[in-house]
Amino acid sequence: MCQTSEDVFHTTLLKVMEELAELDEKQVLEYIDYKLKMVNFQIKQDQKELYKHQIYLEDANDQSTPETED
Repeated sequence: MCQTSEDVFHTTLLKVMEELAELDEKQVLEYIDYKLKMVNFQIKQDQKELYKHQIYLEDANDQSTPETED
């Protein structure tokens, strides 16, 4: 599952809006920037984990299907 920059930004804004009431105007932009970095980091970590599972499944499929040669 690949997210575009717009998806990341949208997710970040949703997270910020949940906690917006506690921030003053000066902190909002800093907080949005912080959350954007956090969301991007989490997406990268999730993609790495997904890639590990894909490699594991591909290896398992290769080993379980014997190739027949005539």
